[in-house]
Amino acid sequence: MADGVLLVVDAFEGPMPQTRFVLQKAIELGLKPLVFVNKVDKPNCDPEDTNDKVFDLMFSLDASEEQLDYPVIYGSSKQGWMGPDWNKPTTDVSYLLDMIIEHVPEPPRNEEHFNCKLALWISPLIQEELL
Repeated sequence: MADGVLLVVDAFEGPMPQTRFVLQKAIELGLKPLVFVNKVDKPNCDPEDTNDKVFDLMFSLDASEEQLDYPVIYGSSKQGWMGPDWNKPTTDVSYLLDMIIEHVPEPPRNEEHFNCKLALWISPLIQEELL
């Protein structure tokens, strides 16, 4: 069902119990996560320690060597930036999008769907009294 996973972790709180559950399912599916350490703008946060905790969690869930070599994205969703270094804010979220394109494989193509005629079904959801 899934081709990739983006694991979002708070830089202040670190991995939460639900993080373990979701990450375990992704690892069981053989997916290699992209780890996004969010809220690096919060005071007293420790993004590097958060990344270490994610690594330790993945290791405890028996992640493969390939899965343990995951890309890390740092940023602040609130401030609208993401990049490779939490000490150097960027101007936008393009780094995250580039990492998704680079690391998440495209879904397999089903040639059956590409050889059929284009069909379109339009269904109005709003009733217009003038019609």
